[in-house]
Formats: sequence, C-alpha cells, structure tokens
Amino acid sequence: MTGFLENVRLLIEQMIGTLGYGGIALLMIIENVFPPIPSELVVPFAGFLISRGEMNFFAVVLVSSVGTLIGTTFLYYLGYWLGEERLLFVLRKYGRYFFFPEKNYEKALNAFYKHDKAVVFWSRLVPGLRSVISLPAGVAKMPLPRFLFYTTLGTLIWNTLLAGGGLLLGNNWSQMMDVV
Repeated sequence: MTGFLENVRLLIEQMIGTLGYGGIALLMIIENVFPPIPSELVVPFAGFLISRGEMNFFAVVLVSSVGTLIGTTFLYYLGYWLGEERLLFVLRKYGRYFFFPEKNYEKALNAFYKHDKAVVFWSRLVPGLRSVISLPAGVAKMPLPRFLFYTTLGTLIWNTLLAGGGLLLGNNWSQMMDVV
C-alpha cells in the first residue's frame, strides 16, 4: 500500500474504532464528497470487525449505505443548484483540490445523458464513477426519488459486497484494494 493509502487506512481504523457505526457513516459521507477516502477500505475494515464479533453485518451495510446516500444527495443537490455552467467553472478552478477534475465530470455527464437511470445504478459499482455521477444527475434535474431509488439499489449491493469481502478476508481486509 502506498504511503497515502496507509495513512488513509490508519484514519479509517481510528475513526471507526472511536466512533463505531457513526464513524462508518461519517467516512462514507466524506468518501462521496471527497473521493480520496475509498469505500474499498472503509467497509471492508468494518467487515473485518464483523469477523471478530465487534460489529453486525446488517448494521454495517445499513450505516455505510445511509452515509453514502447523504454524500451522494449532497452532490446531487450541488449539481442541481449550480447548474452545468457554474459547476464547470467550480471544477475548472477547484476540482483538482478535491480529486475531482473536469474530465471525470464530463465522462460522467456523457454516460448519464446516454444511459440515464441505468448509469446511476451501475456507477455505484464502479470505483471513480460512484460519486461523480451524482453531479450530472443533479445538473440534468433527474427526479430525486428516481435518483435515490437507483442510488440506493447500487449502494446496497456495493456495500454488501465490500462488507462480505472484509468478513471473508478477516485480518487481510485491506487486500480488498487489490481486488477493486
């Protein structure tokens, strides 16, 4: 693991160790708004804690999904309120500081206009697209209930897979980064 990812791993372990389920939810909110914290480390670590009997599988999936929904809904509304022109201005000026370059947004926007609701669902299973797709959904003013429905479905599947992977890997939970 690189130095950066090792530091992120330590942060995740400390936050979940201190805040428990609330730490998982908070990390998932942050993961969606500031992509450098990968869910591929957060939820598998919780899966490892499940394997030790310290957490409950269904509670981990639930709180990680709720955190994800809060973060993605924030991004959805950011896109909705800013609109495409102002959002592009913000991404050009500040996107690199949030690991959110304009080119990633443009790819997500093109995918969104081509596939609409299907891309909202499937992007929840794709690292790198998971958070970004919320912005074009908001810019395009996709109905919020539809956005939340497809986001929730994809998120539940993703978090279940990650928690299950962490549970199965036990002490080797950080190897999930190599898989996804």
